Amino acid sequence: MNEIAKRMNLNTDFKIYNSKSELFDALEKNEVDCIGSRTVNYERRKFVDFTRVYYYDSVRVAVPESSPVTLLKELKGKNLGVIEGSVSSELVESYLTI
Repeated sequence: MNEIAKRMNLNTDFKIYNSKSELFDALEKNEVDCIGSRTVNYERRKFVDFTRVYYYDSVRVAVPESSPVTLLKELKGKNLGVIEGSVSSELVESYLTI
């Protein structure tokens, strides 16, 4: 964000929020001008304008080294730890309920 602001001859002022919902509320209330590095998803597109995608990320699942699980589909019916409301949780949930 500093580099973007520098190239646009702007100053940066960073604010820290405790949750994604607080962050997006701040954007909606014009308390911040932009949010850096958020994943695009269908729900967010309803109320946020995104720039073009400038990097791609993927979802990874970690299991103990001793686990026999090698495919995502083998996790169906297992207990998974995810961050509530994250894009990762949406992807994993949708994939495992097919």
